[in-house]
Amino acid sequence: MNNFTFQNKIKNLNFKGIFKPTDTTRLLVNASQKYLKKNQRVLDLGCGGGVITYLIYNKKLNQKYYLSDLHSRAIERSRINLKKKNISAVLSEGSLYEPWNNFKFDLIINDVSGISSEIARISSWFKDAPSDKAKSGISNLKKILKTSNKYMNKNSIIIFPVISLSNVNQALKEIKNNFKIVDLKKYYWPMPKTIIKKIKLLNDLKNKGHIRFEMKYNMFLCYTLIAVCKNK
Repeated sequence: MNNFTFQNKIKNLNFKGIFKPTDTTRLLVNASQKYLKKNQRVLDLGCGGGVITYLIYNKKLNQKYYLSDLHSRAIERSRINLKKKNISAVLSEGSLYEPWNNFKFDLIINDVSGISSEIARISSWFKDAPSDKAKSGISNLKKILKTSNKYMNKNSIIIFPVISLSNVNQALKEIKNNFKIVDLKKYYWPMPKTIIKKIKLLNDLKNKGHIRFEMKYNMFLCYTLIAVCKNK
């Protein structure tokens, strides 16, 4: 699914007062397609407005969907959006895996965004959503990695995004310490102009290893890694 199709499919959904889907969400949806199977329990972690479930839903697969987010407003928006397709799901408010004690899932799609707190502070992305509180931008990812096994079956798949406006080296190290990576793809995108204005801050964070970006074709380029993982 390209970005034009993605935006067209979600244009009538309700994101008032919550985190609006970025291209990372589209990449997660695309990556998930290969791992959708019949009768799965699917967890949409950090669901926001429920976009991932909305787009991967396939009635013929007879899957069970579970969505959670830190904020009640996101849960309400997800409920409204899923009704547009008559999607039945269990929705629960809570931080990370907090709502899912004693649950196990066959597919976990993690859309909990993680970028350096210094970048989040100057970006409009997190106007209506919490951001990672660490300069490395991976404190939430580390929490998820340390607890995910408890909620997975032997053959479960979990999919993570790693954004280059966070500490990519540290994020990959943490992922490899906890899981086996079965697929890893990189997708470039232009850095927003509002962030480029803070070039001194960007260079400082880059020199300290907190973020990564590249200069190509006279553009500032960031990237997103989509890591598909399973238990070791």
